[in-house]
Formats: sequence, structure tokens, C-alpha cells
Amino acid sequence: MPPLAFKPDSSFFEKIALGAVGSRHVAQDLERLGHQIVELEHGAMDTKLWKDVKRKRVHILHLVCKVCGLRVESRAKKEAELSMSHTFSVHERAWDFGMVDTDVVAFPVCKKDKDQEKQWYISRFNCQTSYWHERNRVQWQPQGKVDYIRVGQFKAVPHDNASTKGVTEGSETSIVWKSRFSRRNGFVKEPLN
Repeated sequence: MPPLAFKPDSSFFEKIALGAVGSRHVAQDLERLGHQIVELEHGAMDTKLWKDVKRKRVHILHLVCKVCGLRVESRAKKEAELSMSHTFSVHERAWDFGMVDTDVVAFPVCKKDKDQEKQWYISRFNCQTSYWHERNRVQWQPQGKVDYIRVGQFKAVPHDNASTKGVTEGSETSIVWKSRFSRRNGFVKEPLN
């Protein structure tokens, strides 16, 4: 990764908000199935940034069931896909760092509510001084069912594709597993325990 390649603040916060909405949706879905979910990573269901407290290079899964110990990593997406950020050269930045085969990765899909999206701009220019300020208010809506896949199942199948995001998105690598998503309602024969 190039040094000092950071996402712009707006993109970074959008991804944090998307992740928080997705984690909340996963927690509600698992509670509907009988689990008692709590945050394992403090702030997984909120947009709070922990700059001084959170240790770098330590991965803590997002959610855990108080009853059975099921550990869940929530990876909210804007579209239905099985993809995760990954770094091939730094072990601590691998997609599965800190996870065991029985852990679960949840993929909630959340869309922007176009009716609730509001953009606001103000600009001023006076002599040689200019001012520009913008706001973008987005309301995320969870869509459909959450897909749950065990880490061991991901490891058993090589990822299909890898692509590097641009420098403005942190130059991360995104790995994707080939997948198909049903558009029909159905039932899972082996629910998560």
C-alpha cells in the first residue's frame, strides 16, 4: 500500500455508517433466530471513531452471541456480493485475520433511500477569499435477507477475483468469491446454531 493513502473523510464516514447500519441489521436478524447478540468490537453498531483507545493490527469480530458464543463479522454491502478487503503482503490486514473456521461472516445489503437523500451546498467569494461547504445526508435501508457464511467455507474455496481500489480509497485490494443470489423466497435447511 502506498504510504499515506487514505480515503477522503466523506468516503470513510459513508463506509462506517453503512457498516453500522449493516451490523444493527445482522444483530436484529440473529436475535430473531434466538441468539442474544452483543457487540464484541466496541462501536460496531455506531459511527463512533476510537482513535486513541483501539489498538492497531488487532482484529476483533463485530458481534457475539451471549448464549452459544457464535462470533460474527458483519460486512455490509451496497450490492449483493461476497467480497472483502484484503492485503496479501501484511498478515494483519488479511480478510480472515483473527478469525477461526467456525466464525461467521454476515453480508447484509443496504441501499441509500433516494427519497431521503439530501444534498446541501453553500459557497461564497469575497475579494481573494473563497468558501465552499457541502453536506450530504443519506439514510441507509437494509434490503432483503442477510447471507451468512462460515470462515472455513470461504477458506475451502479460492477467491475468484482480486482488484485494487484506487489511491483515494486507500489502495486496498478487494477479493471476490463467485456467487449467485436467488431472487426467490426460500428456506435454509441448516440454520446457524
